[in-house]
Amino acid sequence: MKLSMRFRVAAILAVAGIVLAPSGWAQDARGNGAASPSGASGPIALPAASVTHHVLNLNGRTLRYTATAGSLPASANTPQRIGDMFYVAYTLDGADTASRPVTFVFNGGPGAASAYLHLGAMGPKRVALNDDGTLPPPPGHLVTNESSWLPFTDMVFVDPVGTGYSRLGGKKKVKATSDGSVWGVRRDLRTLGSFIRLYLARNGRWPSPKFVVGESYGGFRAAALPDTLEREFSISLNGTLLVSPVIEFSLAGLDGADAYRLAPWALRLPSYAATAWQHRMVPASTDGAQTLDGFRQEVERFALGDYLTALAGGIPDRKAFFDRLARYTGLPADALQRMGGRIPSGQFAKLLLRGSNRIVSLYDGAIAAPDPHPDRPRFGADPTFDPVTARIMDAFSTYIATDLGFKTDRAYRMLNRAIARNWDWLSGGRQGYAGTADALKEAMTRNEKLGVFIAHGLFDLVTPYFASSYIVAHMDLPEKLRRNVTLAVYPGGHMMYTHAAARTALARDAEAFFNATLGRAATPAPPAGPSAPAADP
Repeated sequence: MKLSMRFRVAAILAVAGIVLAPSGWAQDARGNGAASPSGASGPIALPAASVTHHVLNLNGRTLRYTATAGSLPASANTPQRIGDMFYVAYTLDGADTASRPVTFVFNGGPGAASAYLHLGAMGPKRVALNDDGTLPPPPGHLVTNESSWLPFTDMVFVDPVGTGYSRLGGKKKVKATSDGSVWGVRRDLRTLGSFIRLYLARNGRWPSPKFVVGESYGGFRAAALPDTLEREFSISLNGTLLVSPVIEFSLAGLDGADAYRLAPWALRLPSYAATAWQHRMVPASTDGAQTLDGFRQEVERFALGDYLTALAGGIPDRKAFFDRLARYTGLPADALQRMGGRIPSGQFAKLLLRGSNRIVSLYDGAIAAPDPHPDRPRFGADPTFDPVTARIMDAFSTYIATDLGFKTDRAYRMLNRAIARNWDWLSGGRQGYAGTADALKEAMTRNEKLGVFIAHGLFDLVTPYFASSYIVAHMDLPEKLRRNVTLAVYPGGHMMYTHAAARTALARDAEAFFNATLGRAATPAPPAGPSAPAADP
């Protein structure tokens, strides 16, 4: 059963990815200079931490901060060191660490480094993109991030073992195989927990309010960590933020869904409809289509009502059903009938703009690009994921060495396909799909002040927002705890922050969440200081 489970999840990742599209696996372990996934040949030693000082001017505010680029020994809550974990931390100068929050940030994959959230959404600098999420010509470069989270929290961007500059390797040979010794659901959480504990201890941050942020599979981590940190490390979080998360893999909106599990097909439908609306493929006569919000709410009701009933075998009028589904999705009724009403995301992306030889991105359905293979039935390379990754990699490579002064010959792995290929998805020997809704609910029950913020992109066809909405509704939380959960949907894709409006709104809502969770009316002003220069020194 273990082999079949691993094969099933690997197949899901191969089709659509959780953070990583097939073409997104551009750099594997061998391509980054390591002899094996485990780094058995021995990783290049990292230099000592680099500490630099900077100034950020935002809307008339002067923020002086310290950036630390370095590494900590990696372990899994055991005495054995299994390697090192690279991080970049930003701390506000002169702040009271007893009241200043510290937030640990990681991406997903599994196999992605934290540079996406770091230089895409939260850090003092961000990669330059067009306001609508499209890309300027390469190479990628950085600009001041007007939506940085630095005004309301210190940030520690963490690269899990095998990503970024983080590597395996200790005094003893460490396995990185599917037996879960390093790369697996439980061991991964313990490794992140060990890092958080060590960072708090070495930097005197135990008194600080503590938050975590994770994107995609990182959202799975962020949903599980409140429970893991409290039970195994005696660390209680104040809040957790899940960006484009997968919380329950059994409900994931991926092409791996089958004829026997109906919910995943229904939960992706509103994202299809929103994408069709965005590309003006929704007929003007569609009921409730006067506004996008009204339209998607209508589709949500249909998805969990007549649509699910129809998939279960209760189609009273097949023509009327498929005509209605066609109006909502913009796809031809005859194609929908051939699919039996079950719409794989790749097929939707290929068919929506049929006749134009263009496809929409799975990661950002608002963006369309020429289809490199219009004659082929299957969806191929995603038109947005690889280019965004390349721009961030360009920018990070210059930034880390020049601005942050951290120079090493070790290659930075934005993506490491060996990790997903060898990931152990079984948790505690259980069969079935990995999920963390129960762990999150248990953590919220023990810690009644724990805040939960879930952010999704409306046009994300990889991790659709309606799946998280469904999960929250079915967690059966007492009303007191339900008020601690915020679910926000933004006009963007999987990385919604590539859109200027969504990035601004996400930062604004995150600040409001921090303040509400900590019982503050507003973020305290930074310490007074002399006027800052126009740019970093």
